[in-house]
Amino acid sequence: MPEEVKPAEALYDTYHDPLESRNLLNDGRYQSVLNRLKEELYSFQKRTNDPILNGPLPVQANYKVNKPDCIAASSKNPEDYDQRGRRN
Repeated sequence: MPEEVKPAEALYDTYHDPLESRNLLNDGRYQSVLNRLKEELYSFQKRTNDPILNGPLPVQANYKVNKPDCIAASSKNPEDYDQRGRRN
C-alpha cells in the first residue's frame, strides 16, 4: 500500500465531508473561500505577532514535533517525530 502524504494546505467542507476525504483546495468553486480564509489567517497572525511570519521556528529540545509526512498528530510511533525534539 502506498504511503499517504498529507498536503501542505487543505480546504474541506466539514459539514458535507466530515471525514475530510475530499480536499477542495484546487477546486475553483472554492477560490473565494480559500482567499478569504488566507486573508483572515494572515490578519490574525499580524495582530498577534505570530513568530512564524519571521520564518521557520527552531526546534527546541522540549518540543515534540511531527515529521512532515506524519499523518496523525497524536501518533505513538517514535519514528513519526523529529528527533531534534523530545522523544515521548
